Amino acid sequence: MAGKPTEMMDPTAVLKLFGGVKAYRRFVQDGMADGHREDYYEVEDQRFLGTGGFGERMRAEVEEESEQPAKRKPLGDVVEALARKLKVSLEKLRGPDRTWRVSRARTLMAYVLVRHRGYRVA
Repeated sequence: MAGKPTEMMDPTAVLKLFGGVKAYRRFVQDGMADGHREDYYEVEDQRFLGTGGFGERMRAEVEEESEQPAKRKPLGDVVEALARKLKVSLEKLRGPDRTWRVSRARTLMAYVLVRHRGYRVA
């Protein structure tokens, strides 16, 4: 847990739950005394770690979610809202600007649109 936290993974919240770095280290060291737990590494269907039935439960949840049609706002509205959150103008996003700030904003926007909002890459 040493080093500089990034924007994507900041350990501060987790460390607060444990009571700080020393408490986290103590927690890990206490757990190491239990030794290797083979049950944590049981493989089901060569894709899922967990106890029997875990894979089927996860697969069923995913199938339920995919059966429900996604309710999406018009793409233009979502893009405008994301541009405001990222503090980048729509003109910059649509323009030829290749600076790190604008390229990063485009990448984050594409990620959110596809992975979290259900839009297609095209």
